[in-house]
Amino acid sequence: MQISSRGYIVVLELSFVTEIGVDSDLQQQLTLPNLSSKSTQLLFSSRLSMPFFQELPQELQLRVAESCTRPTLLSFSTASKVLHQLLTPVLYRVVDLSSHNGPDIDLLMKSSKVPSDWPMNRNNPVDGIVYDKQRALIRTLRLHPSLGKYVRILRWTTVDHSQHAYEAELIPLWDQYNEGTISRSKLEMSLEEYTFNDCTSRLWDTFATFAHVLDVDIAFVAAEKREACTPPPLFRQVQSLRLSGMASAFLIRSIMKSVNPGSLRYLHLNNLNQFAELEGLREELPLREKGKLRPFPRPAGSAGPMRTHLLECSGKWCNLQSLIIDTAGLSGPQPDRASATDVKALEAEDARYQELGALIRSVAKNLRAFRFQQGPTEEKYRNGWRQLPHVRSARLVPPQDGLRPMDALFHQHILSAILESTWPRLEKMELFGVASNTYCASLEATLTNCPLPEETLSQIRAVVGSDPVLDVRPEATRLFWLADSREGSGIVEINSDEWTENEEESENDVAEESQQRCSL
Repeated sequence: MQISSRGYIVVLELSFVTEIGVDSDLQQQLTLPNLSSKSTQLLFSSRLSMPFFQELPQELQLRVAESCTRPTLLSFSTASKVLHQLLTPVLYRVVDLSSHNGPDIDLLMKSSKVPSDWPMNRNNPVDGIVYDKQRALIRTLRLHPSLGKYVRILRWTTVDHSQHAYEAELIPLWDQYNEGTISRSKLEMSLEEYTFNDCTSRLWDTFATFAHVLDVDIAFVAAEKREACTPPPLFRQVQSLRLSGMASAFLIRSIMKSVNPGSLRYLHLNNLNQFAELEGLREELPLREKGKLRPFPRPAGSAGPMRTHLLECSGKWCNLQSLIIDTAGLSGPQPDRASATDVKALEAEDARYQELGALIRSVAKNLRAFRFQQGPTEEKYRNGWRQLPHVRSARLVPPQDGLRPMDALFHQHILSAILESTWPRLEKMELFGVASNTYCASLEATLTNCPLPEETLSQIRAVVGSDPVLDVRPEATRLFWLADSREGSGIVEINSDEWTENEEESENDVAEESQQRCSL
């Protein structure tokens, strides 16, 4: 039989995957040009010896390796030193230790389903598996930091420690401390191995080894407190950046400022929420030192959707091609019926939407794809449902019909930014969860959003042109988590008599312990 050059490559691929046991579905994905079904059967039954594979050109070896599953690569890389050196870059090219891109998850103490990037009260069994793998990777990279240079794609979820680590390792550690077997400083140093997802230096040191990463997707879901320390410059060469979850605005600003603005092509701000800001707070201080401040700073606002993180970025992303903004919005009450607390929240939202509008204006001329999506959270009370005053009833009354605050802000800042910008390169625009009016037919019914009027759609079409795909929907495609005053500043005040044992221990003891751990 005659085989083309492409066919020759496929023959080698099929023989190789048959030899090392790659899944049958992968074999079916490989095409066989100019080969009959009978020839295909012969090829699948053929075998290549290991020495013959090692004599193939390196480019072909890598091509075959990239078609294999990760377990197969791990097994095959142990066959020889040469193969280990060849396959190590392939093994570390993609680091996907995340759980925020999967199917909907359950909530603790609730029966409702929510998106997998939900920061609070998560009940996702995958989190524990992800945590144990993250911990193993960090251990490896602390011993062999040069492996980080091979990483090109990073997906990471800052999950809490696994149940296995808690029961088998953390509880015994605390028991040793309570029994007086180990000192406070030794306990602290031991705990550093487990608390990396609190955004400690251990996590930042790991991320710093990924000097050539191009695609970064991080979700901050361990959202009880702020980052333990300020990150160093990270992800300078990144081309695609996706950030989700709950963090301080300072942390997100730090990450964005580290990115080379000319390199960034794709940006997805996925329902970022922030802790409450504090007056006069020095953000560079470690979290522990912030907790010691006296007098403790007063709140300068409440927790909620992320804001002020884009002020220094507008006008810098000259090569951005795709911008996706997914955000929780305020559903009610309307400004004329708002309380003093609601008014402050509306003022903060107005400034935030204005910030988003400025970003859209600064990048519109280069964008090929743009999506803005806003939507409510899962709690009715947060969406404007209220109990009638002076009426003892558990039933909540829906907000009055009208324009939701998020829609009013969309029209004022986002829509105006769209209509006042030019979109010469645009191929697709999506606007989800944007309405002209919202009403509720009855107490038992859900809120109904009315689509934007045809006049508004015609204005958008006139600005973007006839060629781009335009998809405008009154409903969001998902639920959004929304932070509020319950989340606070993410800083725990430390009493003066706490942790005194640790501070009284000598620095020599701490240095000796650190040296012993490094030698291991």
